[in-house]
Amino acid sequence: MFKRLVLIVFVMACFATSAFAAERNNSFSPDKVTFNFGNIDELGGMVKHTFVYTNRSNKSLAIANATAHCGCVKVSYPKQPIRPGAKANIGVTYDPEGRPGLFS
Repeated sequence: MFKRLVLIVFVMACFATSAFAAERNNSFSPDKVTFNFGNIDELGGMVKHTFVYTNRSNKSLAIANATAHCGCVKVSYPKQPIRPGAKANIGVTYDPEGRPGLFS
């Protein structure tokens, strides 16, 4: 019985977390979620792209942190809260130096 109760509580917690994340994702949405840099010359230097997000909620939103999984990618984001209806730019910079081959 205890194991079943723990499982039910765990499933409910996962559902609540998913619902909260979905609500947040709908309120702060990007213009697009991917960008293809195409072929980049390793010695050609860094390449950059800016993703534009819109705060579709009725509250100001603040980005606490934004990181990349690879040290070759740097992320820049606004440090000030984003007002309702306002747009925010999140910049992504990729440095291909020392990284030959495909990268996704």
